[in-house]
Amino acid sequence: KNEFLRAMGCELLRVPDLLSDEGWAEAMAGCVGLAHVASPVDIAGNTPEDVMISQAVEGTERALRFAAEAGTVRRVVVTATMASICGSQREKNPD
Repeated sequence: KNEFLRAMGCELLRVPDLLSDEGWAEAMAGCVGLAHVASPVDIAGNTPEDVMISQAVEGTERALRFAAEAGTVRRVVVTATMASICGSQREKNPD
């Protein structure tokens, strides 16, 4: 599923918890790029929307902070969560 990324020379790393500082420094050490493509999403809908939004913002800010602290990251890509195009957000603003 992600072989094409490896073929381009990308190394895929995961941190154990996007909402914790644990593992970020080690994951970012020596990286030249960051593709932040994950965000905590409660598909069942049990988490209030404001909590999901604050977790997404916190996780993105954490990724950017550790990328900056690594001192080697030259490019960053941040993608939107699927929650931005479905669920309650889509119902509020279908356009």
